[in-house]
Amino acid sequence: MFKLFLAVVLSFVGMFANFNIKSTTLCKYSGYVEHLFIHSLIAYPEILQQKSSATQELYKKDCLTYTQFKDILQRLYKNGYCLVDINKTFAQDKNGNAVKTNFNFPRNKKPFVLGVDDVVYDPKKSGNGMVDKIIVDDKGKIATEANINGKICISYSREFVSILENFIALHPDFSFESARATINLTGFCGILGYRTSHSNKEIREKEVEKARPVVKKLKELGYNFACHSFGHYHMKKVSTNYIERDLADWSTYVEPLIGKTNIFVYPYGEWELVFDNKISPKQQLLFDYGFRLFCGVGIYPFFSYLPQNSGIKQKFLFWDRKPLDGYTIKNRQKELSHLLRWNINIKFVIVNGYIN
Repeated sequence: MFKLFLAVVLSFVGMFANFNIKSTTLCKYSGYVEHLFIHSLIAYPEILQQKSSATQELYKKDCLTYTQFKDILQRLYKNGYCLVDINKTFAQDKNGNAVKTNFNFPRNKKPFVLGVDDVVYDPKKSGNGMVDKIIVDDKGKIATEANINGKICISYSREFVSILENFIALHPDFSFESARATINLTGFCGILGYRTSHSNKEIREKEVEKARPVVKKLKELGYNFACHSFGHYHMKKVSTNYIERDLADWSTYVEPLIGKTNIFVYPYGEWELVFDNKISPKQQLLFDYGFRLFCGVGIYPFFSYLPQNSGIKQKFLFWDRKPLDGYTIKNRQKELSHLLRWNINIKFVIVNGYIN
């Protein structure tokens, strides 16, 4: 009975989604767009709590629990933020370079872009409290799958994609023109929980076929994809030849599944734009491949052109992204206060070492 009631409520909300957007006055937005990112969520904190202290600390530092993410969405919504598609924020000029763009946006809202890094679900990390893969169920709904003590558990509320869909269903004005998150994929161990890389030769083709409908569904919902490299390397520690091979692997094993993207998200937030007083060969490789928007990591706003060295004419559009993880929420509340306003009526409480 409750499920029927919920379905009716969500249908009613959906009926008015377009009305809400269309009835909002749009204006040309030229201000700063917040760019936030998370990693895959800790979907089952009770399982992680059974692991070693070192493992727990690593996950707590780099990730959010699913309850934290739900609360963050509520905070952003209460503070007037609204998702915008990353592709509205930049374009390519006649010379093929990326430039920032103004775009129409609801006058009473503040735009932000959301990214989700990796989304690989490495089997080496399986059993530590994360889901194992994103799936499309037999009714065509996005969901997640996890092996919990030998039992396959399907969830609709413990990973970013399901949580975001549920939230937008209840608050359609949280997403402008069906905007969703940008999924910043690696490929060394496959994508979205499917073992589609060269290291899984025996099962690769079957995994590719399983991954395709998931990618299709995500795109239909409004998600898009960016390159987070194939092998998730430290740029300053690898050679130009390594990056060249990495791009070849991306082209062979990831791009055929998701299509082309012109957005590159530096692994570990590490970048090398200049070398020996000129554009680094590593950065030039990325540009020549077709990437135009380059994203790093930084707690302070930066969306501009680099390098700032006046002696170098070539510039790249560079955007720092604010991390939302256990460490940042605990230690950088001042820098996040305009986004999450700690004085609104939602409070994180530390329970068993987790900020919930």
